Amino acid sequence: MKKLLFVLLLLPFGCNEDGKEDPCFPNGFVIDPLVRNFFIELVNTDGENLIENGTFKRDEIELRYKESKITGVVFESVAGLENVITMNLFGDEGDNVFLVDLNASVTDTLTLNLTKTVTECGITDFSLNSATYNSMEKALLPFNENGDSEKIVVIK
Repeated sequence: MKKLLFVLLLLPFGCNEDGKEDPCFPNGFVIDPLVRNFFIELVNTDGENLIENGTFKRDEIELRYKESKITGVVFESVAGLENVITMNLFGDEGDNVFLVDLNASVTDTLTLNLTKTVTECGITDFSLNSATYNSMEKALLPFNENGDSEKIVVIK
C-alpha cells in the first residue's frame, strides 16, 4: 500500500500541463540534489597525514558555523575518507567562516568564498571560489578523478 501511495504522489509531478516532461521530475522521478563536498587534508612538513598518524583524533575534530556544530567530519569506515576532514559546501553567498576544532586546545579558522545558485527546480548549488585557512589562501586541488570535489592541503 505504501508503494502505491508513493507512486500516486509522483504521478502528478511527471509532466507539465502541456504534456511535456518536467525537467525537475525527469521520467516522473524526483531529482536527487547534488551536494558538493570539500575536503581538508592535514599534513606535517614531511607530508605525513596528521589524522592517520594520530596527532589529531578523528572523533575529536568538529566544525562550527555560526551557531551550528558539525561532528563526525572524518569518516572512519569510508575508504578514502578516513584521514581527511569532509564537509558539505553550504553557507551564504561570499565569505563563510568556519571554526575547525582539531581538539580541545587547537582551533583553526577556515574561510570559504562561495557562489550560491538556485536552479529552476529550486535546488541550491554552491560553487567554491576560494579557501583561506588560518589567514593563508590555499590552492584548490581536485580531490578525485571526477573533478567534482576539491580539497586543500594544510601543513601544520
